[in-house]
Amino acid sequence: MVAPLLGKNGSKQYLATLAYASVITARDETIKFEVALREPLLIEPVRAGAATLLLDPLDERPVAPPIPTPCIALLEAFAEKSRAALTRREPAIRDLFDIDWAIRSGRIVPDEATLVSLVRSKLAVAGNPAIDISAGKLAALRRQVDLGLRPVLRPADFAAFDLDRAFAIVTGMAARVGDAGRSPASPPKTV
Repeated sequence: MVAPLLGKNGSKQYLATLAYASVITARDETIKFEVALREPLLIEPVRAGAATLLLDPLDERPVAPPIPTPCIALLEAFAEKSRAALTRREPAIRDLFDIDWAIRSGRIVPDEATLVSLVRSKLAVAGNPAIDISAGKLAALRRQVDLGLRPVLRPADFAAFDLDRAFAIVTGMAARVGDAGRSPASPPKTV
């Protein structure tokens, strides 16, 4: 554990940083661990199997069976991801990669009414920053592509990602949710 689990935002968010020795990069890499307790879920949790990527070298099967775990529903997870992509004060390239991947793989449809409604509801929660789809945010994300994304993706997954396409998806979501993420004192930010 590089940074211990600490509460923030009035104990509504907990953060920790874990380190591991990467066999790919031959150096220590980190995983940021976040737990958010901001508000109740809008969709009933689903039960899914939490599985390991660790395979037995002899038969190439997982070393442990999946553990049934309550999980946030996929659509709600991507509503959360969309809110983060739209309002995070310090932009994170992972938000855009995840949204882009989910759309390219057919997991979500960006203009699906239920998803748009969920994003609108997430943005309406008190304490969210205003939507930011500014050129400055895009520039900050562009700086993260090689340093924050390339090292954690397989080459084919990295090659399939297009930041401009992903940012257009997020910008489209901002248009679909309308004024839900805008505070009265802040005018809309656009690219």
